[in-house]
Amino acid sequence: MTVTKKRFLLLSISFFQIFYISFAKIELSKNDTVSFIGSGMGSRMIHYGHFETEIFLRHPNLNLTIRNLCDEGNTPGFRPHPSRAQEGQYAFPGAKELIHKDLQANTKPNGHFPTPDQWLSDLKTDVVICFFGFNSSFDGINQLNRFKAELDAFLKHTKISKYDTGSPKIALISPTAVQPIPDVTNGRYQNRNHKV
Repeated sequence: MTVTKKRFLLLSISFFQIFYISFAKIELSKNDTVSFIGSGMGSRMIHYGHFETEIFLRHPNLNLTIRNLCDEGNTPGFRPHPSRAQEGQYAFPGAKELIHKDLQANTKPNGHFPTPDQWLSDLKTDVVICFFGFNSSFDGINQLNRFKAELDAFLKHTKISKYDTGSPKIALISPTAVQPIPDVTNGRYQNRNHKV
């Protein structure tokens, strides 16, 4: 490896470390349960364990439990499941009024599947990592304030909930940018909405 490449590599690693350290961190404790909630990005992690692996590698002595509750189409306030009663489709009290009007259908599902809060309680969740925003970005700038209100209400609800011994720590993971794909999308529309 040339000297120039070594310098570039060292500079890149140093930049990444400074960049990483500059963000707020969630302190994990021994035996914490970390639950992922959200939509597609988190849901796809069921197939690829890279994110969970990184968490375990960075905290090898904490005996963490990680559970992925993500599912395509979930929003902060709407978590549909056909085996959950109608009111159980909404993630927290008052969510029905905050979600997109197209999701406020009264389909009358019936069943016994636990609500989102019941899942987090049953797992005794200490840390909630949230993957929201990508689905809602397709609603465009006109729905931004509605999404902000939904996300804000979700965060307030989650912050005061006690799934284990105290209020959970919460982290938001932002959606990834859309890459241009010839004959499919140039990504500009989606990425503009992600920036907002």
